Amino acid sequence: MVINNLVDAVAKFCESTLANLMQPTPDKITEIRPGSLNRTELISEKTEKSEASYKRISIFKGCLPPKRQSENDDYPFVLVVPSAGTVDREFAHATVNIYCGSWHDGNEGYAEVLNIVQRLLIALSKIESSLDKRYIPESDVKWIFPDASAQAGAPKMWQAMITTNWKYHTPSNNLPFKDEYFKEKQYE
Repeated sequence: MVINNLVDAVAKFCESTLANLMQPTPDKITEIRPGSLNRTELISEKTEKSEASYKRISIFKGCLPPKRQSENDDYPFVLVVPSAGTVDREFAHATVNIYCGSWHDGNEGYAEVLNIVQRLLIALSKIESSLDKRYIPESDVKWIFPDASAQAGAPKMWQAMITTNWKYHTPSNNLPFKDEYFKEKQYE
């Protein structure tokens, strides 16, 4: 539960940080639908770029939505995923990855995703003590931009990842310790 709350807090943080950043949306495909019997039916017509071709960044937690459930484009997106953690007597530690995805039809596509990354990095560096008055940032924030040839939809779909580490007090059940729980059974 606490880790889910951390993911929620990071997602809200990303949403508020990126609220005013508009990113281009992918062009719709103008090819004939695969398997279509109507050879003249196009998926959609390609249109000129306009204000409608830009949108706010969608924030997702855990995974991107299934493709058949949404007509909306996933790009641009931020995906918040918990990836690892440890627990000791006093603190729990969690690693949360923030995947950033952007689309651009041109040679400067990498700059679109790096705009998202840079805004998040600046905002993360400004967290003074804690996030949501509960989660304390640990160590340096790291980011990675994979080789462009490894990008899924290169050169139009670009992705980068930010790795954040957090610590928070370990939740306890607050039950009192009683001696009878620790007594060894006496054998005769």
